[in-house]
Amino acid sequence: MNLKYKMMLLGTIPLIIVIMLISLMFILQTRSLAANEIQLIEQTLLDEKKATIKSHTTLALAAIKPDYEKALKGDKTALANIAKTLSQMQYGDNGYFYLYHIDGTNIAHVKQPFRIGKNWMSLEDIEGNFVIRDLIKAGQNGGGFTQYIWERPSTGQPAPKISYNVELKGLDWVFGTGLYTDDLNEKTSEIRANVQQSIENSLLLTAFATIISVVIIYIFTFTLNTRELTRADQRLLELNERILTTQEEERSRVSKELHDGVSQLITATRFDIEHARKKLSMSYENHVDIKSLDESLGGALDKLKGVGGEIRRISHDLRPRDLDELGLFAAIEASLVELNRRSTIIYDFKFSGQGSMLTTPISNTLFRVFQEATTNIEKHAKAQYVLIELAVNDKFVHMKLSDDGIGFDVITTKNKHGGIGIYNMRQRIESHHGKMEINSSETGTILDILIPNITAKPSVKTTKEMV
Repeated sequence: MNLKYKMMLLGTIPLIIVIMLISLMFILQTRSLAANEIQLIEQTLLDEKKATIKSHTTLALAAIKPDYEKALKGDKTALANIAKTLSQMQYGDNGYFYLYHIDGTNIAHVKQPFRIGKNWMSLEDIEGNFVIRDLIKAGQNGGGFTQYIWERPSTGQPAPKISYNVELKGLDWVFGTGLYTDDLNEKTSEIRANVQQSIENSLLLTAFATIISVVIIYIFTFTLNTRELTRADQRLLELNERILTTQEEERSRVSKELHDGVSQLITATRFDIEHARKKLSMSYENHVDIKSLDESLGGALDKLKGVGGEIRRISHDLRPRDLDELGLFAAIEASLVELNRRSTIIYDFKFSGQGSMLTTPISNTLFRVFQEATTNIEKHAKAQYVLIELAVNDKFVHMKLSDDGIGFDVITTKNKHGGIGIYNMRQRIESHHGKMEINSSETGTILDILIPNITAKPSVKTTKEMV
């Protein structure tokens, strides 16, 4: 996947996640508020029905009060009048009064006359509630509400109902009336449907806003990053070209070293050996002086020694043997001996700590940085003195190269993408989570390097230190 699309995804995925979380919180909060609101509405409507039922019961008590007082005195006619009065009191399509003896026998029921004279104490509704027993008990406890399932007179279908029951003390009678509550379910269902519709509408708006936001982010990110990505691609192309150029230059340098140095020495040695062979054959025939032959062979031997030295020099430049065998300190010292021999610049080296605490990757990196830095100094700095300082402990590796050359413009070099050498040095250092700083002026340049020695090897004490 292209880098710019990855960046766009990194910008949009968190936004989508946040919007989804906000939407989820909104849905949960809305449903919670709706549930509380529905519960409050149900309770309010139920309280209204209870108040209505109690009001009807109060009116019924007032209507039967004269007969009730007479019945308490033993008037049989008054008992019949009470039952008749309650049967005649109806309101609405389904409002009526019922009258039961406390033993469960029905005395009056205008909507279901078949119940009169029969005992219904064990009657259960479809939910298992003992309807008559519960309403008699509520009446005997000083008046109370009961809820159950009962047939609606207007439709003949069972429906939830709430009743208020009162005992006529002294007569062992309980009467009451009730209202059906299925309309409460209809109202709450309507509220739930409205809430669900509101949630769906909110989700649609949120989804639309999310899509618009994602599109805007994509457009903005694309516009913002296209130029930078193009420049980055161009830099990568330039870097690849420089790497290839540097590789070719290095190959050319090694080839030239081999051709101009080793190859010529080998050719000259071959001529000396051939000349010596001719002299040797002539010595047998003409008794040529052996001393002349010895000088020819000696010259060939000297040239072979030169070949060996030249090969060692080239090998040292590519990979010093001392770095593998003796460590970083010795490798730098050996390189400085060669630099001081062939250069007019004076190189000085100061170090502290133990090179054995360095891992091989860090040693390789520091040596390559040292090589690149000294090469740059020889080519560009026009310096007379260079100081290399290296300090190693169990936490950090600190390397510092200072010269008294003419310096260079660090900012300009960086903006122009610098030389491949400086870039390579920085990349090597950063691969070990280190830092590299360059401070340069007309009086010289300082290269400062700090690398965490997080993989430091434990130092091993020598026999002398242990004693």
